Amino acid sequence: MNQWPGIITAMSTVEDGTMRLPLEGEADGGAGENRRKFLAKFGFTPEHMASAGLRHRAVVDVVGKDDGGKMFGEADGLVTNVPGMVLSV
Repeated sequence: MNQWPGIITAMSTVEDGTMRLPLEGEADGGAGENRRKFLAKFGFTPEHMASAGLRHRAVVDVVGKDDGGKMFGEADGLVTNVPGMVLSV
């Protein structure tokens, strides 16, 4: 039984390919297409996803309705109350 009705939790595996977000100026190595395919399995697009940069601090950002496709480069965690928003770390 799902403890949180309406919330999907998922984790990519090696079969999904790299999901690594490239550093500034670095090629993505196919990660963008891999993320697109992974999200499509659940009915989402990259424009539905906000990502945390993971700086290993205590920063949690609030994701709003206009933040789809955004990278929160200083965040270690993300929260939202926006239906259909995908949060990625």
